[in-house]
Amino acid sequence: MDSIKQGVAQAGAAFREDGAIGSQFKSDGAAGNVGQSVGGPLDKHGAIGHQFTTEGAIGGSVQAAAERVSGSAAAASSDPSAAHRNTAEDAKYTSS
Repeated sequence: MDSIKQGVAQAGAAFREDGAIGSQFKSDGAAGNVGQSVGGPLDKHGAIGHQFTTEGAIGGSVQAAAERVSGSAAAASSDPSAAHRNTAEDAKYTSS
């Protein structure tokens, strides 16, 4: 069970701004660099590119979700019942 919790924590960490996946969307990462090269609205300060930063709607949502997943996994590792305590709080992130 601990290996599952550790795997979940690592998956969450990968999507954080400095993680293996999240870092690819920074202006010097593989995906972010394309937007920087094109420039204009795709630049990190542009209308579209800004949405992928941690301050933007997309990047900020992903960053918050990654931190939440990592935090839930860490809490479950120290207190297994903690993983189920925030179910109502989690529902607001998953409902459309």
